[in-house]
Amino acid sequence: MPINFNKAATSQIKPQSVIETINSFVASNSFHNAGRGGGELKSMEGILGARYSIAKLLSGSNCKISPNEVIFTSGATESLNMLIGGLSGLGSPNIVISCFEHNSVARPAYALAESCDASIKVLELVDERSGKIFSTDRAAEALKQVLDSAPVGKTSVFICTNASNVFGNILPVDELFKEAKRKGAYTILDTAQTLGHIDTKMTDCTDALVFTGHKGLGGLPGTGGFVIKPEFADVLSPWKSGGTGSTSHLLTMPDFLPDKFECGTPNTLGIAALDAAAKYVAQNLDFICRREEELKKRLISELLSLPVQLYGEFEGSHNFADDRVPVISLTVNGYDSALLADDLEQGYGILTRTGLHCAPLAHTAMGTMPEGTLRVSINSDNTEQEIEIFINALKSLIL
Repeated sequence: MPINFNKAATSQIKPQSVIETINSFVASNSFHNAGRGGGELKSMEGILGARYSIAKLLSGSNCKISPNEVIFTSGATESLNMLIGGLSGLGSPNIVISCFEHNSVARPAYALAESCDASIKVLELVDERSGKIFSTDRAAEALKQVLDSAPVGKTSVFICTNASNVFGNILPVDELFKEAKRKGAYTILDTAQTLGHIDTKMTDCTDALVFTGHKGLGGLPGTGGFVIKPEFADVLSPWKSGGTGSTSHLLTMPDFLPDKFECGTPNTLGIAALDAAAKYVAQNLDFICRREEELKKRLISELLSLPVQLYGEFEGSHNFADDRVPVISLTVNGYDSALLADDLEQGYGILTRTGLHCAPLAHTAMGTMPEGTLRVSINSDNTEQEIEIFINALKSLIL
């Protein structure tokens, strides 16, 4: 079996409880359409149970989530499209996105700018001269300046990833969102790279939190959703319309949660798996964090001893491994990253990812455009032996 060091793309090994849930669901012929006739009660109970599990997992000490505030979608991309597309309800908002955003944020944001005259500003968080990521204080000051320069009369919305899918750096979202709130902006957090890897919570400064099911949570592809505060939901326009099984006498979407954002046949199998995955992560997060921290530090320590260029160092930090999920981008002088990835796979059975990773803004900020990088991403399923094999393979190719 190949060694999978492309875990930032998707989880490979699913928790046993998720597998058992899927098998039981299929074997019991539980495919009923919630809110649409016979057998609906069991499906509705299953979906509500998943809402409770996600709400419990994401509720913070100062922000308790109601199950009705959990919206299920096909994943982070659809969630972000729904939230960003829904900003048309604000007229022509001022949208600020970080320079580390995935195209699942950037493309909907720029599409909205074309359709409703929204303004777009990219928050630069990398020092041009040093290539280092801003310290927390400098990042907050940069956001303050961007929000202060917003066009008069436009409502601001700040959208930020919790951690870069390219470089692994965890952004200081708590401080950034506090600054955004001081300026009266709405906030949207993308947790695609952190949920299931680090302790990730909704806060009183977060208006919407986006999650995906198939990565750190260990659920199925095509699942995910977002959590939204009712005050923010009230100002958004529904991005999709259709049947909800409620208020069917109306030709407009319901104005209450979760129905305002959920229409069509729900993915009951995927949601059941998501329920099991959320419970597994809630019970095992301490182990997952501890294990991934050990593997990450070992991998980075080995890489720092080789003639490779690592990216994503923070200003003022003395330890490259700090403040990052186990996602590392590197280049080797004189070695095309795509060829390096192919040599690792063909010669040693090691799967990585190369290119721009759907995040051109991040590569532009870090100076790795247009070639991109080789991305190495691991999780708690990986082993020390796999890291040793990878390092030895890399040595044989570049030394």
